[in-house]
Amino acid sequence: MKPNIIKPIYTLGVLVLVLCFLVGCTGDFRSTSGWSGALLDDDKVYIGTKEANLTVLDKDTGRYLWSFPRDGDDLKIEGIYGTPIVAEDSIFFGSYSGELFALDPNSERVIWKFPTDGHIVGSPLHHNSSNGHKIIVGSTDKHLYSIDMKSGRLDWSFEADGEIWSSPVEKDGIIYFGSLDGKLYAVHGETVDTNQPGDLKWAYETSGAIASSAVITSVDNEDVILIGSFDRMLYALDLNGQLTWNTPFEATNWFWATPVVVEDTIYAPSTDGGLYAINLFDGNKVWQSPFMTEGPIVSSPAIVGKNRDIVIGSDDGSVYLVDRQNGREIRSFNTDDHVRANITSEVNKVIISGNDHQIRLADLEDGFWIETWCYNTKDKSNNCK
Repeated sequence: MKPNIIKPIYTLGVLVLVLCFLVGCTGDFRSTSGWSGALLDDDKVYIGTKEANLTVLDKDTGRYLWSFPRDGDDLKIEGIYGTPIVAEDSIFFGSYSGELFALDPNSERVIWKFPTDGHIVGSPLHHNSSNGHKIIVGSTDKHLYSIDMKSGRLDWSFEADGEIWSSPVEKDGIIYFGSLDGKLYAVHGETVDTNQPGDLKWAYETSGAIASSAVITSVDNEDVILIGSFDRMLYALDLNGQLTWNTPFEATNWFWATPVVVEDTIYAPSTDGGLYAINLFDGNKVWQSPFMTEGPIVSSPAIVGKNRDIVIGSDDGSVYLVDRQNGREIRSFNTDDHVRANITSEVNKVIISGNDHQIRLADLEDGFWIETWCYNTKDKSNNCK
């Protein structure tokens, strides 16, 4: 029997395309860039910048507070793509250089760092397990790692069949994450009966790579896992890894961005440049946005305002406010470069991080774009174009 070489070739082709998109097709895969989403925590904004720094800003004014590594430090890190998290009074983030960092926000110093043998692209997860607080993160070395939050020591690891770019999520002690091997994995994060942390519960295989992160929501009081794939499909699975729709929803190109859910509708952008509204119960299309952006959408959207409309960022350099009832564009704002970072929202406000080295906080109340502040990451100032 001849070996099946189609899937390895396809996987390699997808990986090359994704790497080109992630770091640029320049031949230099040691990019110090990145496109981190923002974390809003109390009165601060935590975000990874294009200069490969974790930067902390005042949420109300955009004023620079501090960054890591600090000027003059010998430590150099590569791009930060995953959104940082704050847990138990510490900051955690991964870097393209393959290290997971724990920082003390008071001293602005490293508590510990955990090295992997690959790159970290996704965001870490805080898992409050029965065995203590853990930080869980995936790496392109194909491993999902569970790290003890206090000591920074390895608790357990799980090896997938492909690189891990998606951010893990947790439900009832089970960790869910996708891989470029096309599988959505469910891995035990707790000891249950004979299952130990790091044991595989199940894996569901799609026909394309998965860079998206899973969303866990509820349908008729039953939990449902939503995951997009590079096979152009959006899947809905139950917690046992079984399809809940008759057929997955199909777009005309990849699902890279993580979707959002409002009431009984899923809002999922695609790299075809469109936004899809999908019925949560049966997977049928409610609408497709009547406009298409002029670039792929890899930025995960946000929900904003009293009407709970949808904000998307596109590789065409624009940010769009979309009416969630019909998919029509309410307003758009053009930056000077691609928008690939996940959009972060809080009530009427959104934080946009573009490839133009500018981080903006805007108020979208009543559909207007009112820029509250802008921070320039190149010169660490509030002087923007």
